[in-house]
Formats: sequence, structure tokens, C-alpha cells
Amino acid sequence: MLHRLLDIFHSFLQIAFRIIFARKAQVLFYYPQHFNRSAAGTNPFFDPLLQTCEEAGISYKLLEEPDWGTDKPRNPRAIKADAFFVLVLILRKLVKLAGIKDFYAAEPHVARLVNILTFGRLRYPRYVTISGSMQHLFLALHTKAIVYDTQHGVLTKYHKTFFDEHKQLRSAFTDARLHWLMWGEGYRKAFIRGEEDLLSDKVHVIGYPIAKNVISNSGFREKIIVISLQLTADYDEETLHIEKEMVGDFIAQLDGMGYKVLIKHHPRYNNIISVDDWFERYNFIEETKLPLIELVKIARIQLIVHSTTTFEFAEYGIPSFVMINSKRVIGKEVFYDDFQYPLYKGLSLHDVLTRIEDRKQYQADGEVVKDWYYKFYTPFRKDVFLHLITK
Repeated sequence: MLHRLLDIFHSFLQIAFRIIFARKAQVLFYYPQHFNRSAAGTNPFFDPLLQTCEEAGISYKLLEEPDWGTDKPRNPRAIKADAFFVLVLILRKLVKLAGIKDFYAAEPHVARLVNILTFGRLRYPRYVTISGSMQHLFLALHTKAIVYDTQHGVLTKYHKTFFDEHKQLRSAFTDARLHWLMWGEGYRKAFIRGEEDLLSDKVHVIGYPIAKNVISNSGFREKIIVISLQLTADYDEETLHIEKEMVGDFIAQLDGMGYKVLIKHHPRYNNIISVDDWFERYNFIEETKLPLIELVKIARIQLIVHSTTTFEFAEYGIPSFVMINSKRVIGKEVFYDDFQYPLYKGLSLHDVLTRIEDRKQYQADGEVVKDWYYKFYTPFRKDVFLHLITK
């Protein structure tokens, strides 16, 4: 506890000298510590954006919100925003005690107090955030500012933060000054669908900021299937049992087809439901803990219910079969309805496995899914980003 208090006090001094008494910058970047996932302990979603600013001579401040429950390091390039974060939490509680219970209604009042206590030194013309951190506070701090929230994961019209049960944008996000930065036109279209008039000018494609060297993997792989599961505590017990039963039905269809099946659990599986009976019943399946970079070297096809690994496998030219009765589980067919996945809709598992026995057809399917992938993960477009933060 003492260590944490000292860390907060150090953060307060750091912010005081580096923000309050420093020259104002053109852009304020703000993000939580748990995004420090690069080898250097930095935020890889922001690193190319910061480099772009540096190359263009655009001044910026980088603030890092603490996450005392993460194992990610502190970013050596960032100003620790611990004191600012604690201040905001305290002010939010005080405003709530004063009778304003709704978060979005309370945030302008919190911003007014923050503005006073920081002498207006956190007012910037442009803010760049991720995962929505402080975006409404920043909107209220400076009435002429624009806040750009960067994409950090798969986005659909089912995202409960942004959209209601009718897949319409929640009123809190209709402010014309709140914008989104997307990885690809595929995500943009999925996000604005049905609300083009409202969202077209607020959602921008800057590309996927994390550069990767994808291995060439267009060969005809062995008869290995990866089943990527989504059995996590995100679902209630009934849903878990339904999904397990459904996947078990598809495993049964593979019996006698000559395929080896690797079961890959979600990182947050935590033994939420046992699937040991599968391994006892069938001798052609086994659990794997291999990372994706190894699985794509051996897998011919992936089977999923609603796993986002569909995108990752597609990047390597590996198709996925969507176990379509997932509609029983999650009430939607995300990859066909939202993302227009280009293969195998309406085909049975047997039909698909017969189809990919043909080498040329398999390679053609691989090219189709790679093209589909790049609609969602286009290369980073620094010119577009520069135009947005300077216009």
C-alpha cells in the first residue's frame, strides 16, 4: 500500500512538472497500462501513431493510466497518470454522491472540476484514446476538441458499449466530436451499417497499426483440424452446456474421416466446464497448447463457433468452418451477418472437408479468405492519421 501511495505521489509530481508547467502540445494520447504488450513494454496500438507525429513534427503528450491488477510493465515513454486517474475516480464518487447517478450525465461535472484543479492544462485540440478511456471526460474538458478512440479488438453492432439491443448507437456516443479510428473498411462498414448518415463522417480507417511478418503458408497441409473453443466464464452454465453439446455433435461427424483434431481452449477457459469425455470417447482428438504461429503451420482448416481466431487463421490462408447452429448459443451469426465471411455458408461439414481434399480448390479457398482478411486489417495509413489530427 505504501509503495502504491508513493507511486501515486511520484506520478502527481511528474504530471505537475511535465504537463502543468510544460509547453502545451497539439495532441494528448491517453491509454491504460494493460495495453503495454510490445517487447519494449510500450503500447503497440499507439507506437506507430506516436512515430508518425514525431516524423511530422507534431507535438504530443502520452499519458498512461495505471492498472494495478495487470502484469504489464509501465511504459518508459509515457507520463504516469496515476494521480490524475485517482483524482478522477474521487471526483466521480463525489459527483455521484451529489445526486448525479448517470455516468454520462456526471462526466461534464467531473470535467469542470478537473479543469479547475489542473489549471486548464489538460485542454487539447485533439485527444487520442483507446478502449474509450476518459473519452467523455476529454470531450467535456474542451468543447472544441475532437476525441479519436482507436480500435483494439473485433467490433460489431452487437458491442453493448456502443449499441443498444436494436443495434443503434447509444445517445452518449452521438456527439459529433467523438470519432473512431478503425483497422479496415470491413470493420467500418460493419460498425456504421444502418446508421450511415450518423456515423459515416465519424468512423475512419487508418489501418492496422501493428506490423507483422506473415509466413508464407500456402502449401497443402496434413489432415489436421483445429477446433477453437470459446468456453469461458462470459457465458452462463446453460449456454456452456449447449455449446459443448453442439461442438460434440460436430466432433462425432469427424469420426472415421481420417483427421486428427486439436482442441484449442480460449486463454480464459479456466476449466469452466469439463470436456474430458470427448478425449475418452474419441482417439483422434487431443488438446493443444501450441501458439497460433505453430498451429498455422500444420492446420488444414479451423472449426469455430464464434471465435475471432477466424481472422488470424485467414491471414495465413487457412479457412474456417463456422459451426452454424451457433445461433442456438449466441442468437446471431456474426461472421456471416456482420463480417460477410466468404466461404462455406450453407454447406455441411462433410461437404467442406470433401471440397478441401482437392489441392487447387483448397489453395483457391485460402486466397479468398486472405483477401477477406485484408478488408478488415489494412496496412497502417499514416497519411490518413495525419490528416485527421491536423485538419
